[in-house]
Amino acid sequence: MRRLYQALVDSKGKVNDEVRNAFEGEKAARSKLPPDSKGLVIILAEIGRGGLNQAVITIEQARGGLDSALSLLATEQSPSPDDAGSQPAP
Repeated sequence: MRRLYQALVDSKGKVNDEVRNAFEGEKAARSKLPPDSKGLVIILAEIGRGGLNQAVITIEQARGGLDSALSLLATEQSPSPDDAGSQPAP
């Protein structure tokens, strides 16, 4: 498919020998695939679901880390009562 798409891009959508060859290659590759893709769809769905769950977990862990870092940064930047008298007035 990549070869076919690239050939079409290179030819600016016009059919030429490279596009024809890429199309024939795509047809040959497709003929080697199983005629029924139900099993592949189920497997990919399971992989996707597991991957999505892991992605959500990773995002939530990153969010927690960012919240902790921001809280720590805010605590470090806020003036303490001891520093209040030593800072110049705005």
